[in-house]
Amino acid sequence: MEHPYTVALVIDTVELPAVRRIEAEKRCAESLERALGGPEAVAESLMAWRSANDSAPVDLDADTMALAARWHCVASQASQDGIRNLGEIAGAHFDFRLQRG
Repeated sequence: MEHPYTVALVIDTVELPAVRRIEAEKRCAESLERALGGPEAVAESLMAWRSANDSAPVDLDADTMALAARWHCVASQASQDGIRNLGEIAGAHFDFRLQRG
């Protein structure tokens, strides 16, 4: 079964061996899923965060706002977990995307 989201490590300044990139992406995804409760919960939270960024606060319900706020905190921690052991890499960040279909 395909995951409902993807995590991609983005680095513009250095080349990173594929195995290290994949390990970092896996650590980040595992951290997200542990904190949020699995792949579907990650996708739901990411969707809420995107809705919150694309809408006026008055157009959002309390559940969406709470999920979006949680996503922000959890994604920040998961990103830190993902890049640990990579050393200092300027501009490194993770790109989170929902799968289509």
